[in-house]
Amino acid sequence: MKLSNPLPALQFKHQALAPPIPMERPTPKTYSKTDSLTFKLKSTPGQNESSTYEITVPYFSSGTSEDLIEFFWKVDEVYTGQNITTARDKFSLIHRLLSGNALSNWKQSETEAGGQTMANYNICKKKLKKHVFPPLALKKQKKYMRSGIRKPKGMRIREFDARRIELISYLKEFPDWEEGKGFDEEEEKEMIEKAIPNSWLKQCIVMKLLDPEKTREDLIQQCKAFEFAESITNDVGLNNNVTEKIPKKRKRAKSHTEQNAGTKGPQLDAKTFRKGDRFKGQDKNHNTGKWCVLHEQDSHDTAECKVLLAQAEKMKATWKSQSPPAKKFKGKSDPNTRGKSKTYTQEEVNAIAGKVAEAAVTKAFKKHKETEQVNVVTSAFDEMCGKLADSSDEE
Repeated sequence: MKLSNPLPALQFKHQALAPPIPMERPTPKTYSKTDSLTFKLKSTPGQNESSTYEITVPYFSSGTSEDLIEFFWKVDEVYTGQNITTARDKFSLIHRLLSGNALSNWKQSETEAGGQTMANYNICKKKLKKHVFPPLALKKQKKYMRSGIRKPKGMRIREFDARRIELISYLKEFPDWEEGKGFDEEEEKEMIEKAIPNSWLKQCIVMKLLDPEKTREDLIQQCKAFEFAESITNDVGLNNNVTEKIPKKRKRAKSHTEQNAGTKGPQLDAKTFRKGDRFKGQDKNHNTGKWCVLHEQDSHDTAECKVLLAQAEKMKATWKSQSPPAKKFKGKSDPNTRGKSKTYTQEEVNAIAGKVAEAAVTKAFKKHKETEQVNVVTSAFDEMCGKLADSSDEE
């Protein structure tokens, strides 16, 4: 029998398990007087004239694995500083410092052990660790330190090494710890190799720092040198002696039309642009006594400008295409003359042509309204209009 909708195959994804104690240090905690107990300890127990100091031990009810380890370290320091050696005194003090769930677990273990003895104290301590630590804590922690530990970007190498040594010292406090389950010298070197940046690791391979005769301390000292070099050269990779420069994007050369738009310098037309001016400089003054307002150069006058004369000829041809000798326009402003033809004389035609040409040039050069340029334009068009009038009379 074939199933129409077979069940999809189960897919199991490997998930990295969180270690009991991570590489990042926990945020320091502050405790009030109601959450802790302060003890005065002697630097040399058993001597009445010994100097003293104070230590604050927070009450422990629940917390992380690292919190429990540090709690027992402080309790042992109180035992030493106050010269507490008997099992009865140790049980009495631990009852004052534990609370809540932790105290219930301790008392239950104490009852099962059968009395307050030094051997039972260690049994109760180990059971409390098993209660707080996750299952297979030692295996998870060692696996994390072998492969998952990495030096954080903002942490210095000496801080990283100090924290790494601290994590190794914590292993002896794990509930399933046994002698010989720690890390040897070669395993610690491999741990550092996987934790440092790849750029440092490449340099270590070149310098043969990973050879068996090199010690862990040699590797750490060289990493400190890499870190010092980075702080000077600001070169994170340390792969090159000089930081690679990013090439700048070249600007696209502006076309001649773009150069003429919105600029105050000389503007040249493609037909009148001299090749030598590209190298001699466009602002060079030739002192010819001539000036063209359209092209803003001194190679010819405005009245001699071929572009303006060609435009005038086109306008003249447009007017000639109308019904000669009079030009007819439909009136639009006066309702009485709307739809009727209006007759213009030759003088009126010439005047209208001059006004239209002057308006076209004024629109093209609205950004150049200096007094001298306006005078040149006016005189030039007066001359052009005069030539148009003469040519019309001759015809």
